[in-house]
Amino acid sequence: MASSELTVEISDLSHVRRLLQSGQSTPHLPPEFVEQAAQMGVPALDSSAMPVLTQLVRLTRPVRVLEIGTGAGFSTWALLEGCCPARIEKLTSIEWNRDRHDFAAQLLARHPLADRLDLVCSNALDFLPMIDETCDFVFIDAIKRHYPIYLELISGLKWTTAVFDNIIGRGSHAKPPAEIIPQRRAATGDMERFLRHVAEDAGMHACVIPVGDGLLTLSRTY
Repeated sequence: MASSELTVEISDLSHVRRLLQSGQSTPHLPPEFVEQAAQMGVPALDSSAMPVLTQLVRLTRPVRVLEIGTGAGFSTWALLEGCCPARIEKLTSIEWNRDRHDFAAQLLARHPLADRLDLVCSNALDFLPMIDETCDFVFIDAIKRHYPIYLELISGLKWTTAVFDNIIGRGSHAKPPAEIIPQRRAATGDMERFLRHVAEDAGMHACVIPVGDGLLTLSRTY
């Protein structure tokens, strides 16, 4: 088979996604919250990344989940969607911004697994050292320059799967330094150092999923 025959166009993938979604009855985010979050400019997980995050949770079947960066609560909703009701004990989500925390709380109160949710309004750097329980699955979508610090702080939680959002950085992390706009250079440098740190850790296995702004998935062996 010629190599050209293996090329898959984005439109082909979009058609496949539509076919899959047409037969699924997964509850969607209440549309009024989606519209309000957009109007308020509240940070939210890209819609294309939500089903991927949900599927990752389904595959790992965690008992405890930790999220750093609740934002609008869309990613939290996606995490809850993937949780097995018979297994999940608690999902802890940390957000430092009170307005975002309150917005997400209103949204997530509508989810069937809202009783397993612990929403925390705090600086993650202050709260993480106080966690004294294991967390099987960790999702991080917060201040990018703190990613190495978050990774260090969760090291004692015995996680098996961790996912970091915004690895692509709106495309800037894939560009040569000379092509990166000045406003993005510091953030790009921070991300490169983080990715090198991950690559040098023999105990971690990494994979980037190119959805949304890029999801970095990590699995760890102990």
